[in-house]
This record gives sequence, C-alpha cells and structure tokens, in this order.
Amino acid sequence: PHWAQVIRASFGPAVLVLDESCTDGLPDASGAKAPWRDRKTTYLVRLAEENPEALLVSACDKLANLRSIRHDVENHGAEVFTRFKAGQEGTLWYYQALLKIFIARDCPLALAIGRELTALGLLLEQENRG
Repeated sequence: PHWAQVIRASFGPAVLVLDESCTDGLPDASGAKAPWRDRKTTYLVRLAEENPEALLVSACDKLANLRSIRHDVENHGAEVFTRFKAGQEGTLWYYQALLKIFIARDCPLALAIGRELTALGLLLEQENRG
C-alpha cells in the first residue's frame, strides 16, 4: 500500500515494522476491513506475543487515545461514544483487555493506562448518576 511506501521512505523499514505491528487490520483489496470485534480480538492475541518495542508503541498510542476519550467525555459527556463502532461498552471492553496485556507483559505504561481507565470510569459513573 501507498502508506507503507511513505513510511518506509520517510522513516525506514524498522519504523514500518513497528507501525504494522500496531495496526489492528488492514483493508482488503476492496477496501473493507474485518468486523470491529474480530479485528480487536485478533490484535489482542497478537499483542500478547508482540516484541517489547511494538508493545511500548502500542501502549503509547492507547494511552494517548484514552486521554483524548476522557477529555471528550469531560467536555461533551458519554455521547462521544456514538462515534465509536463498538460504542461505550465495546470501547471499554477493548481498553480493559489491552490493560490486562500491558500489566501481564510488565509494560511501563500499564499504570498510567490503568489510571486513565479508572478516571474515565469515574466520569461515566458521575454522568450516569446525573
């Protein structure tokens, strides 16, 4: 794909390998991806065995994403989950599953990810109480 050529040319083959290892699924020839839950489940299985560098890159990405989600929930409420294919329940399932892997693999960002998930959960509880 074109994006792979750009990454390889701009950053080299090692960065391309890291990028590909952190991707949950590429589109097929028609541009379609596998269903969300299937892609995420496959990614979780792969992440549990991924090399430490790819694990850390994934953790950085997931921590940044969680911070953005929490910020959006603080400012706009839980309706932000309508923009996610899996909604609130599926999104939280995915990040909790990721956290388990980061903890099991002794990832240095596991604690920060756990804190973000806890903070997000507290925000959602407050919103539900109204």
